[in-house]
Amino acid sequence: MGALCCMIALLLTSLVMWLMQLPVETAETFGQLAFGVGCLVSGIFAGKFIRRAGIFSGIKAALLLFLPVATIMVISGGGDGSSLFGRMIIAVICGAVGGVIGVNNASYI
Repeated sequence: MGALCCMIALLLTSLVMWLMQLPVETAETFGQLAFGVGCLVSGIFAGKFIRRAGIFSGIKAALLLFLPVATIMVISGGGDGSSLFGRMIIAVICGAVGGVIGVNNASYI
């Protein structure tokens, strides 16, 4: 579900960039924003599904979303270690917050 939300967020941000005629340099920032939203949603669903240990379940779900991104970045040479580390920090923080939200939300899936 997190990957689907990430794709939808990427589509919306690309539409915003096209409508507002933003420079290409802003694409990485919007991509990281969409990745953070995807990790947040995956953490929420993991927290709702497991119903305990929200921080850890959210981090695990976000890292599962991060692994393909990291693999593709390493294989393609699309970034240095600092950008990979930055994306991992985004994944961990957003996933943990999403896991806490998912566990503490009263409604169930």
